[in-house]
Amino acid sequence: MIARILLIAILIAMPSQSWSQNSAVEYYKKGIEYYNKKDYPNAIAYFKKAAEMGYKQAIPLIGQAYYWAGSSSHAIAWLQKPAEQGNADAQLTLAYAYDDLEEYAKALPWFRKVADKGEAYAQFYLGSYYFEGRGTVKDYLIAEQWYLKALRNPKGMSSPDNIARINKDLEEINILFRSTGYILKQSPFGSSLTVNTLQVSFYPTESIRLRAVGTNIILDNLPRSSSWNYVMLSLKSATDRDFNVTTFPGHQTIAYSLAHMPDGYYYCQLFRAQSRETTFDGYITGKDLLVYKLGNSIAFLQSPVLDHNNRIYGANRTDRQALDFYRQASSQLPANHPDIIALAQRIIAGAKSDYERAIAIHDWVCNNIWYDWDAFYSGNYGETTVIGTINSRKSVCEGYARVMATLLRAIGIPAKKVSGYALGVGSSNTGWTAYNVNTSESNHAWNEAFVNNRWIIIDATWDSDNAFRNGSFSSGTGLKGYRYFDASPEMFAMDHKILESEAPEAR
Repeated sequence: MIARILLIAILIAMPSQSWSQNSAVEYYKKGIEYYNKKDYPNAIAYFKKAAEMGYKQAIPLIGQAYYWAGSSSHAIAWLQKPAEQGNADAQLTLAYAYDDLEEYAKALPWFRKVADKGEAYAQFYLGSYYFEGRGTVKDYLIAEQWYLKALRNPKGMSSPDNIARINKDLEEINILFRSTGYILKQSPFGSSLTVNTLQVSFYPTESIRLRAVGTNIILDNLPRSSSWNYVMLSLKSATDRDFNVTTFPGHQTIAYSLAHMPDGYYYCQLFRAQSRETTFDGYITGKDLLVYKLGNSIAFLQSPVLDHNNRIYGANRTDRQALDFYRQASSQLPANHPDIIALAQRIIAGAKSDYERAIAIHDWVCNNIWYDWDAFYSGNYGETTVIGTINSRKSVCEGYARVMATLLRAIGIPAKKVSGYALGVGSSNTGWTAYNVNTSESNHAWNEAFVNNRWIIIDATWDSDNAFRNGSFSSGTGLKGYRYFDASPEMFAMDHKILESEAPEAR
């Protein structure tokens, strides 16, 4: 049984005017007396007399008395107008009445209006509606948000049953997400899962930023290159339906509106193209970036592996001993090989800083190594040694990461090869699930390099569109961008989970 609050607060506030014994205010006061005694038939009679004499404050109380007397249909008739005029008590009781009649789609917007005003019981009901799918689609993320608002509401709820119901449903939400859907990285009780700003990378000319402002996604710091002449944004549902596909001219700040979208959560998709007539190239796709809309606001959900990644990434050592270790050659990373040193020096010619040198090596790898899809699909990953990868010009991610680390070390930049789990082709692009969030299985490799007095993240494999398929080198452009050069930890965690780098003893 869901407890409801009996609204009596406004009945106690009396008008300041002086009226005669038989005036409307006396009928109103008599109605209050019967209402507080829960003698609703008499309360209704006196409130009606007051209303007939022009005392408008009595009208919503007639509806409320009818509701508590058990006549929801009569209550609705009296409550509709004061609710439309903004009377919060009338709005809440109207929502209760529609709920009793199981007209949930009509009840929901009234609960929403009162919930937005801070009413804990309305917030509780909205949570239960989204949890059960009453009057709307089931949406556990929105249910969680409203339940947490109700629990944290300073006015609170006096019903232990409702509080127990919230805690039970929140725990079920946590279990459901851990087993079937987007993973809550903490217990939902008091957790913060959202952010309003995300930066894709720190690469100077591709430091794209996404901001959640009201119901808009604001996209700025777009690259000035011709491949960004046009931008397309869309939303994808959990069932892979596409919504709100919108194309914008590039090279400017973009406001992408979700105002007309139903409350819920969506995967944000970002594409780019040189012209409207060409194929748009995916930049943020799949289930990388989850955004949820709730009323007049939106927010981005943080990756469930972000805290894990930050613990490992944040533990990177920067002392001299560790940095010297990551400059050394090894059997897998032959940074002291004369041919490797000569190649590295040619690549970085003209670069003025370690950051520019790292960019030059990243670009060379993206342009000159092809991803070996034949090897990937065969399960025999072929040549992944540094010399073998450079000579054959193809490899899987292991080869890319080894070549990157070796060339960086050959010019004195501390670098490491990192192994981890990445979403995408090798993971069936399922998004983060209970399995892959907790997996210790590695399916990908990338790099970290120490430049500008900090460790930066580099995934050259994913910044290249070169492909070796069916025994042939593609005519891909090679370097396709810098989303994964100096990637921000927040965006990188959307599709990468760090497991470990080689030589963990140097951490």
